[in-house]
Amino acid sequence: MMSFKNESCTAAGLNNKGIGHLDRGKYKEAITCFKQASKIMSLTILQQQRGADSKKETKEANQEATLAGIRKDQIQKKFRHRREDVAGPQSLKKLSRSTLGRPIYIDNQKDEKNYTMLDSAYLSGKILFNLGLTLNLIAMKKYEEKSKDAILYFDKALDAYKRCCEIQHSILQNGTIIDEFIVLALHNIVHIYDLLNDHDHRSKIRCDLEEALGLLCIGDIQYE
Repeated sequence: MMSFKNESCTAAGLNNKGIGHLDRGKYKEAITCFKQASKIMSLTILQQQRGADSKKETKEANQEATLAGIRKDQIQKKFRHRREDVAGPQSLKKLSRSTLGRPIYIDNQKDEKNYTMLDSAYLSGKILFNLGLTLNLIAMKKYEEKSKDAILYFDKALDAYKRCCEIQHSILQNGTIIDEFIVLALHNIVHIYDLLNDHDHRSKIRCDLEEALGLLCIGDIQYE
């Protein structure tokens, strides 16, 4: 029996397969791929955290440097490289009152076994953003059709977007590490709460969004 690595079994491969389904309007298949990819990354992160705990005494200095003590110039260098994966900064100069973003393709050349916790956090966050965006698009379609199912999909999209934001915060433990897809996720959360007339949650997330925009040095944002 021939044995080879199938990229569809990797988180990056499943993510990119999901984008293909999404581009063809196959939302159900896209969601399945993104969820499978997210599950793989959750297990990867769990294993990395366990490994870090077991080697805490000998690896403490390296962990501090990787997660919390990365110098500002290193963060900016990583950020400049990663922001190419998402829509350019010109798309963020004016944040509209609508769903923003496009699915994020992930380079599948790197072996996931060699991922650092930093790599895993970014990859997991991007996969969850793609899942949230897919659910958001379904919700918007049903909202326009005045379907009762719109609320269900809005709730699912909110959950994915929030997990997307929380995973970076909990793993990276550094508020200065921010990526454009996090800004897009926060914006889309604000937009959903706006549609649902949930002004309390909208105001809270809007503050988080404005803070994230400040970290990205994109400038101020104003909502009506």
